Amino acid sequence: MTVDAQARHHEPGQVGPAPQGPGSPAAGARLLCVSLDGATFDVLAPLMAAGRMPVLAQLCAAGATGRLRSVVPPTTAPAWMSFQTGVGPGGHGIVDFTAFDPERRQSWFVTAADARATPFWVRLSRAGRRVALLNLPLTHPAPPTNGVVLPGLFAPDGAGYPAGIAEEVRRAVGEYPAPLLAGAYFTLGPRGFVAELHRRAERRGEAALYLLRRERWDFFMVHFQSVDSLQHMLWDRLSTALGGGGDEVGVLDYFSALDAVLGRLVEAAGARWVLVLSDHGFGPLRRLVYVNEWLRREGLVTARASGLGLRLAGWAEAAARRLDLFRLRRHVKLHQRTAFAAVRRLAHEGLIDLDRSRAYALYGSHAAHVYVNRVLGTGRGYHLTRVRVVESLEGLVDPATGERVFDAVLPREEVFGARAPQRLPDVVGLPRPGYHITSRLRGTRLCESLTGGLCGDHRPDGVLVAAGSGIAAGERLEGARLVDLAPTILALLGVAVPAGLEGRPLPFAAPAADGDREAGTAAGALSNDGADGGPARTGGDVRQAGAADAPAYSERELEAIQAHLRGLGYL
Repeated sequence: MTVDAQARHHEPGQVGPAPQGPGSPAAGARLLCVSLDGATFDVLAPLMAAGRMPVLAQLCAAGATGRLRSVVPPTTAPAWMSFQTGVGPGGHGIVDFTAFDPERRQSWFVTAADARATPFWVRLSRAGRRVALLNLPLTHPAPPTNGVVLPGLFAPDGAGYPAGIAEEVRRAVGEYPAPLLAGAYFTLGPRGFVAELHRRAERRGEAALYLLRRERWDFFMVHFQSVDSLQHMLWDRLSTALGGGGDEVGVLDYFSALDAVLGRLVEAAGARWVLVLSDHGFGPLRRLVYVNEWLRREGLVTARASGLGLRLAGWAEAAARRLDLFRLRRHVKLHQRTAFAAVRRLAHEGLIDLDRSRAYALYGSHAAHVYVNRVLGTGRGYHLTRVRVVESLEGLVDPATGERVFDAVLPREEVFGARAPQRLPDVVGLPRPGYHITSRLRGTRLCESLTGGLCGDHRPDGVLVAAGSGIAAGERLEGARLVDLAPTILALLGVAVPAGLEGRPLPFAAPAADGDREAGTAAGALSNDGADGGPARTGGDVRQAGAADAPAYSERELEAIQAHLRGLGYL
């Protein structure tokens, strides 16, 4: 059934009257947001043209579309936190899944409690709007909320607000699966991996439909991590299929199924506005760069091992990698796989002497995050070392191609702003498309081709589709940024946009603050039909969960997070 037909068949539920008063949107001013992690028009446009994503195509035709500029670096964790807060990584303080305190030499996996800025959905909740979020990264630990939160990537099993909501959803729809981790590609194989991504997307959609109908909401968001996972591991197969080649593992069918889920959500929501967006784009990945090996050659990194020791460590990791190459891991018992993972950790962790190194790269994959050792150099010494790091990375050339590895190498304040936390990297190197950065030391190797797995990586431009009341059909959104979404959503739902945000409401949202929107729904914008009742709202304040709260992850959960991030090259 097309979106037009779905809209004509939609019967809005009787969900109670909306309160009137200052800041209250008109009755029925509800917004549905569907996020597709890593989605790019380079994939979606040909799929729509081929008729494989008719729902998304109709939303594009009925509304506004444009590329959505991500943040620097275009990594999932800082990007989704910038979406939530309307400020860049320098404002909320998150630049990767892992944070590092250079003074204490401590690192940890970030959670929502690490953000130094307030998410827009917390502001909505404080203003009496009822919210529902499913699967959005960095929403754990969820604070008390006027609504429901089922957090996304890396959230512990059963996490959410209110307590017990995850179990309720499981009972209602049979299963609420966690996002599929990268290691599953090697254990399931390409076809099985796609099939499992497809199955989990369907279950995510069923959970969303359950809460759409159960909840009284003003803002509803569901996130699909599976797009990113598929493109990381199967970009080459996806490119082949889009070019008219074979599709023996079903990557195109996956996107068609996701489009059908989108259609069911639009039909059930009856929202005045629908937003479809991604946090970054995607493209091919070809080369891996060992940035700490380059810094070692430049005399900035001091290794704990000799050249022979580094080579032995590299051989140990290569032995572990061959398990993946020959697809043996799916036949290896769990305790043995854990042992092999330990071999890989020994191969590249603890090899850098942080006390004696003048500078070193930590974490990062879509950028080189380099820290200057302030113990060895303060004041003028610090600045001279930082200049040396910048010049060194600018001169890094891939021996196999003769190309410079980095498009730009910048000091912290040029990337994150002058008021950014001091614990953020001192230097950030932004690689050319097709290059993936690793902070590991693997032997004395500098660059290598990627084979047998990871073949796609992030690009700066994501997607934005906006349809609904007051949004002109066919409008082009020029210059839209990820940080613009938080103030845009606040404006549409009649909540004041706070001063100090980096983002600005997009043009179609500006009149909403003045209350001059006509009534209607996003489905109605597609079919010129449909109306919506207003949700009941309850008051209630929200506090931000703090870092002093109970630990966000158990040891077992931390090990699983490490394994996933290592599989995608983050560690």
